Amino acid sequence: MAISLDYQGDVQAGDCTFAVRARIGDGEHVAIELSGTDLDGDSIATGELVLPAHGLVPCGQLLSEVMEALSRLHDPRKNRKRGARAATNANAPWAAELDVQLREHWLADGVDPTAGTVVISELSELFGRSRSSIRARLVKVGCDPDVPGRRLSSTPAMSTVDSGVGT
Repeated sequence: MAISLDYQGDVQAGDCTFAVRARIGDGEHVAIELSGTDLDGDSIATGELVLPAHGLVPCGQLLSEVMEALSRLHDPRKNRKRGARAATNANAPWAAELDVQLREHWLADGVDPTAGTVVISELSELFGRSRSSIRARLVKVGCDPDVPGRRLSSTPAMSTVDSGVGT
């Protein structure tokens, strides 16, 4: 017994309408047609895939990954992992009092080389900033972003060439 299936769906995206039609006829192959039109009814997209039925799932996953990656290139706001939340204060300027608070929090518990990641995460939540933003700002306020409690040295390290060592 042969089963025949015809599915149609469409979606509005801005000033364009995209339509998909899928047909299963012989049970071995699936034909998928895509079309798109603008407000004037002019064609802006066309395409057809004919796949063996057993290839629907892997090809669907592949197409989904490709479309998601391409959409990230087109819309930078989507350029983060699914489910990742944007920092509440992302791109907001740092006020002087926030710099003071960040420095105080970083230096508060003394030097602890093992707690860097945990403290960065806590400060990220507290200040509503990304972890990389916190790390970058720590350097600007004179703190070593790798070791909580440690200040950056105000004097540069001497190189062995400058100090005459090894000559």
